[in-house]
Amino acid sequence: VRDPRTQSVMDDSPCSANADRRVVALDDTTRRLMSTSSVVSSLDGAVKELLDNALDAQASSVSVLIESPSDFCVSDNGTGVSPADFASLCRAHTTSKVRSFVDVQRVVSLGFRGEALHALCALAAGGVEVRTRRNDGDALAQLVYDKCGELTRESTIDSDTRLPRRGTLVAVRKLFGHLPVRAKTLVDKQSDQVRALERTMVHYALVYPGVEFRLDTSGLERGRVWHRGALASAEDAVQLQFGSRLRLALRPLIVAGGDDNDDDDDDDDDDDADVDDKQTASFCVRALVPSSAPDSAALVMRSTNDRSFVAVNKRPVECTPLVRLFTQHFRRWFRYSNKGFPFLLVNIETDPSNGLLRSFKRCWEATTLVH
Repeated sequence: VRDPRTQSVMDDSPCSANADRRVVALDDTTRRLMSTSSVVSSLDGAVKELLDNALDAQASSVSVLIESPSDFCVSDNGTGVSPADFASLCRAHTTSKVRSFVDVQRVVSLGFRGEALHALCALAAGGVEVRTRRNDGDALAQLVYDKCGELTRESTIDSDTRLPRRGTLVAVRKLFGHLPVRAKTLVDKQSDQVRALERTMVHYALVYPGVEFRLDTSGLERGRVWHRGALASAEDAVQLQFGSRLRLALRPLIVAGGDDNDDDDDDDDDDDADVDDKQTASFCVRALVPSSAPDSAALVMRSTNDRSFVAVNKRPVECTPLVRLFTQHFRRWFRYSNKGFPFLLVNIETDPSNGLLRSFKRCWEATTLVH
């Protein structure tokens, strides 16, 4: 017997309203928007996907231009797109990086899912345009793709000042134009977008010091032009971005670890165990961390956690547990308050076929020996 006090509430609830509805397949447009909006969820995320593509194309220079909160383009001087790939470039599940799921276990490229360009096509109400050429003397191909990722127009143009030589330019128009809430967020939180984009570009610039990066956010409120030329080392990149005083307060850290199946197994009878472990190390941590000098705390510790940069096989990532471990260690070392955060630049090199979680676990254990 239903309680009369809750009858009207239950009758009006979404669950009861849908109780008699049949299970039906979503239409193509709804299905496409729901799946692609999880691949690209922000302007910063959209730019990051194209940065990955540029670096995978062996670009030595990458430029990002934000023309408005929903219009942007990313250009590079990479290898360009082969004419044979024009038609399939933006289709779903198309990629040059892997051929089967087995390849995913050992992928070394930044992008591999074959979803980024297709997602941008679905989310860009104004469409996606690609301009590309493989060699300096080739004609510049101009390609236009629809919301399904299908090539709708192919032509050639004489030149583009944003792409003077070989490479690729991807222009996205009216990002999230089909999603009113996200489109409104792009307009209402432009300063947040600028901060997120600048952090992403700095992250990539520190991990890839030999690549030139340029970001122009003048199309947003409080936007500006940020540029970092190609440099010889990560130390040089840190010094140029944050100053020589911070650079001098850091020191390099290298920690290698093996890939034992059982962390507790000790084989004292094997005299060559240590040598074998070094030769078969499953990961290596290369980092710039605060030096042990007590007076460096004022330079390397900050009240905000905006200078912690982590990468795995040179793939910039956000790794909160690893950052937290380093943070706790340096707070204890410097006897710093619980509100301090250290500067960190960490790259974990590991065989892609190894379990990253296991490598991370051993990495965390190894960091206890930092000092």
